[in-house]
Amino acid sequence: MWQLCAGRVWSLVCVFLFAICVGEIQTLRPPVNGTLGQSIVLPVGIPPTPEDVEVVWKRKEPDARIARYMNGNVKTFGTEEYTRRIKFHPENYSLQISGLQREDSGVYEVIVTGELGRETSELVRLDVYERVSGTNITATVTQGICNITLTCSVTSGDRTSFRWWRGREELGNDSNHYLSGHGEELRIYYTSDVKESVYRCEAWNPVRKDIAQVELSGVCNITVSGEIQTLRPPVNGTLGQSIVLPVGIPPTPEDVEVVWKRKEPDARIARYTNKNVETFGTDEYTRRIKFHPENYSLQISDLQREDSGVYEVIVTGELGRETSELVRLDVYERVSGTKIRSTVTQGICNITLTCSVTSGDLTSFRWWRGREELGNDSNHYLSGYGEELRIYYTSDVKESVYRCEAWNAVSKDTAQVELSDVCNIPVSGVSVTNSSDINCIALLLVFLIPCVAFSIYKCRRHSSRSEGLANAADGRSFERASVPNNYASQVNSENPESPPPVSAEVQRSSGT
Repeated sequence: MWQLCAGRVWSLVCVFLFAICVGEIQTLRPPVNGTLGQSIVLPVGIPPTPEDVEVVWKRKEPDARIARYMNGNVKTFGTEEYTRRIKFHPENYSLQISGLQREDSGVYEVIVTGELGRETSELVRLDVYERVSGTNITATVTQGICNITLTCSVTSGDRTSFRWWRGREELGNDSNHYLSGHGEELRIYYTSDVKESVYRCEAWNPVRKDIAQVELSGVCNITVSGEIQTLRPPVNGTLGQSIVLPVGIPPTPEDVEVVWKRKEPDARIARYTNKNVETFGTDEYTRRIKFHPENYSLQISDLQREDSGVYEVIVTGELGRETSELVRLDVYERVSGTKIRSTVTQGICNITLTCSVTSGDLTSFRWWRGREELGNDSNHYLSGYGEELRIYYTSDVKESVYRCEAWNAVSKDTAQVELSDVCNIPVSGVSVTNSSDINCIALLLVFLIPCVAFSIYKCRRHSSRSEGLANAADGRSFERASVPNNYASQVNSENPESPPPVSAEVQRSSGT
């Protein structure tokens, strides 16, 4: 029984804490994307009621009131230019902003107060974007071979992202393609697989997308004459390590001459003839070069950044027939030292996670939540080179582990952060967001704990007495005290200030 009593006491304490320290129920809505110069309505999920309410709209940063609705009247705050752009809709408590400007971006709060003083509030983030337009593709062709760099650009557009397509296929990094920059740069290794293809760039942000396209055959109009020449897939090497440039020309038992050379600058590296190998260049360079006669491949040790480039191998048979191949070598520094830095928007827990590395060439970034690779959705937005992830904190992302994968063609490294380590506030319901709330609860606990302990003690004591009476009743025994009939007269006549002791006749009865 005392447990039940204690439970009731604790329930009252919880209600008391809630009433004193939490004055409102607050919800964070998904972000709203607005277009520069256009209008937007900030929606409210609080259902309208027939009772008289006060509705206040305000900015969180800076903390400033925008509009107040009360007794059927609307009052707006701010400059005359700003108030002309503001319109409150009493039928659903929403706020309309016209002629959107970049500085309108930010977190807004709506507070609805009912007749009994109960407050319900919501937070909504507004992001204002300039529309993407003027998308254009510029092609740069590597001399000597048709390796192409396509660069996509726009004349206007905020926080623009880029996607590349070949036909209906969205492109990523593969043997023929490599994305770099903010995704706006696509390097194409020209082979028969990509010949005469139409490439399309899609430039986009949350409010608009725009496209441009280029036909590859219009860029690469070169033919190789006088020899059979093949472009092999690129080879990726690691800075300071060794790499072997392979050859797809099958070795033959006949005597051949094999020449390896750089295309840019055009310089010979090694020549194999009559089973002898001759190398060219400085002593430091030739020490790093090794030719393999058994398969005509070239090994380069202790790779340096300047070793990147296009190489050509020419195999000449006994009859003078030449067969050649081109291979591109890209040298990368390994990715290491990956870490995540978090920035929390004050007032609500909207987070920007920034991934960085201490080393790594042409580093790209991917973000994961568990096993799910993240893109742009209602809760997430990628910006920068993909290294920046903005998270709109809702119950969908609460207490999640986010992982950044930093990678390039030769390595990858990861770092992770647990969102609950960054944001220790719930999204809706009771929200403890600052030190004053915590101090309030701590102070109340200091005074309430002794009260709770005393209440539980009293409950247990009362429970023990009740159990004793119950046990006595079960044993069929009881005691009755009888008071003399003249007790009152004795008290009045003999000594009113010192009443005599009470005499009691105890009768015992036992049931059969």
